[in-house]
Amino acid sequence: MNDSIVRQSLRRGLDQAFRAMVRLAGIIVVAILFLLFGFLFSAVAPLFRPASLSMTATHAAIDEAEVTVYLQLLGDGSSAIRVTAQGQLQWMVMGDELRTHVGPMLDQPVLSVHALSRSGQLLAIQLADHSVQIWEFLPPREQSRRPVWRRRDSSPEALRAVSRVWEMVRNDAGYVLAQAYADTIELKSVGSPGGEILRGRLALPAGMVSANQLHLDPNGHWLYAVDHATSRVAAWLLDGQGQALATMLSESLGPILQTELLVGGLSLIVHTEAGALHRLFPQRHPQGWVLSSVLQFEHDAAAEGLLAAESGRRVMYFGGDTHLSLWFAQRPDPVLRQRWDPQPNVAMSIAPNGEWLLRQTPQAWHQYRIENAHPEMSMGSLWASLWYEGYARPSQVWQAGGHLPGAEPKLSLAPLLHGTLKAAVYAMLLAVPLAIGAAMYSAYFLAPALRQAVKPGIEIMEALPTVVLGFIAGLWLAPLLEDVFAAVVLFVLLTVLTLSLLAVGGPRVLPKRWRFVVYGRELLWLIPLFAGILGLASWWGPALETKFFAGNLLAWLAAAMDISYAQRNAVIVGLAMGFAIIPSIYSLAEDAIYGVPQHLSQGSLALGATPWQTLRGVVLPAAAPGIFSAVMVGMGRAVGETMIVLMASGNTPVLDWSIFSGMRSMAANVAMEMPEAGVGSTHYRMLFLAALILLAMTFFLNTLAELVRQRMRHRYRLL
Repeated sequence: MNDSIVRQSLRRGLDQAFRAMVRLAGIIVVAILFLLFGFLFSAVAPLFRPASLSMTATHAAIDEAEVTVYLQLLGDGSSAIRVTAQGQLQWMVMGDELRTHVGPMLDQPVLSVHALSRSGQLLAIQLADHSVQIWEFLPPREQSRRPVWRRRDSSPEALRAVSRVWEMVRNDAGYVLAQAYADTIELKSVGSPGGEILRGRLALPAGMVSANQLHLDPNGHWLYAVDHATSRVAAWLLDGQGQALATMLSESLGPILQTELLVGGLSLIVHTEAGALHRLFPQRHPQGWVLSSVLQFEHDAAAEGLLAAESGRRVMYFGGDTHLSLWFAQRPDPVLRQRWDPQPNVAMSIAPNGEWLLRQTPQAWHQYRIENAHPEMSMGSLWASLWYEGYARPSQVWQAGGHLPGAEPKLSLAPLLHGTLKAAVYAMLLAVPLAIGAAMYSAYFLAPALRQAVKPGIEIMEALPTVVLGFIAGLWLAPLLEDVFAAVVLFVLLTVLTLSLLAVGGPRVLPKRWRFVVYGRELLWLIPLFAGILGLASWWGPALETKFFAGNLLAWLAAAMDISYAQRNAVIVGLAMGFAIIPSIYSLAEDAIYGVPQHLSQGSLALGATPWQTLRGVVLPAAAPGIFSAVMVGMGRAVGETMIVLMASGNTPVLDWSIFSGMRSMAANVAMEMPEAGVGSTHYRMLFLAALILLAMTFFLNTLAELVRQRMRHRYRLL
């Protein structure tokens, strides 16, 4: 008696312990899931943090009589260089107070200054006699040392007579100088060992009177000329020798006040007297190059103010007397619009990292901190079509190189989501009919002895690593399918035709005594039949291809129907991924069908229904929740699959549903680009956003599948 009590107590104790362990494990799983979502949210949240502007310091004005011609914040925004109209070169250090280190005094007044480097420390300075000097500023490496101003033009004679309208950029060979005259623009190479070399002479296009301002991109491939008289902009595409490959002329934009070339050298921002801000860049159309305004920014129509642009990103600033406005080049709405001290602006500069702004007013110098880490991001930019430089129309593009300095970011998630769904849909189109058909057959028609061998054989396929399937699909199946494409198409057609004929006329053709022999063992008879069809397709396919398609079906499709074939395409992904998810769908669907209570099907058969009628009218409706759950589990795995898509899809982020084109899924994109993404960059956080969307999709599908499975159990409980 005591032993029985002890055993019962021990059993109750073990039950409670295991119950507590299961409950603890469930809590840990839920906690890990919440932590995973929390981590992803923390990595993604900075993308949508609004921009802000805060004044960090105000310093009294220095040498009010000096007029600022050039101002540039350096590095982290703690210092700046300044060139005055009188020819004074200065280095200003911002701390508790504004300290000015006076550099060389030029021997003539300064007319204009052009920055030759992205940091703004290499300057081309035009003096009153129209000569140009090149100076480089070298900040001190230690606190006690003074900065160095160094003269850089090795051949001053080449820069002694420069026109009033000019532009200069630096390249590997030296400097490229553009000068505007009455009706022409000259391009010269200066500062090189060969001295001054005339590279080209460009005539102003008809419709322009003169060039009042020039902009030359850092690579010397694009030249812009602004005509204030006609309010038009001309652009030239240049070859390596300075000769024009194409000439473009914009429509009249209205009286022009200011222009600014964005980083990258292809987009020009134009500010008109009406207060409008336009973005222009060349677009290549079938009929040729066109220069037009592709975007007009939302503005308060204030004509007074200073237009500036960051040297590292496509962010532009308009500093009015009362407000500062920030725009990203691809968004018409301002990233930030904020009031500041209402005073007229004398000069304004932005640090290369875009985090600091220095503003000069008649009474003081104001230093501002800008929080604007991800200006290119908005909910609309994730999915909307944007007009990128060089594109003929707005597009949805993902291009990893867009996060590099000077490159236009192209971070639309639409192609990645499209690729994810495309891969999943084509895999499901293959897997769902085969898996559910096999489940129906093995659970209801297949002989029990064969079922015991077939079901474990299919389920063990799930143990195959997807990296192996992707490797086989990408390196063996893809080139093989391209070589025998005609035979594969013929095999599919013959298989569909044969199965249709067997389904319609097979039972009638076989004698009654053979029907009982074949019933439940159709699989054994179909294997040699499919082998024969495969051999027939392999024999006839090349012959038919030679006779009707000039020996190359893929080339005929491209020429006659404009269907291009990529070797790694949706067909390959669908076959490989479908093969991978068939076991999951089959196993759950087969268990659901086989688990339908026997008295339901027996009652239907007793009432005179055929086995097929019983399956269709009784078994499948009862098993429908389980089948739906199986499909959702398969869909969740297809959406989250990485290695097969990575190795067999071609990884081309395009918006195309063609079965013969590739795709790039979110999972594959994260696996490809995360190692090369800079920590904390927009590209880095966008990859986390893609991972968060992918996790949410798979979580939703699996949760829906579990809810349906619970409903199925409740339904069985009521039967």
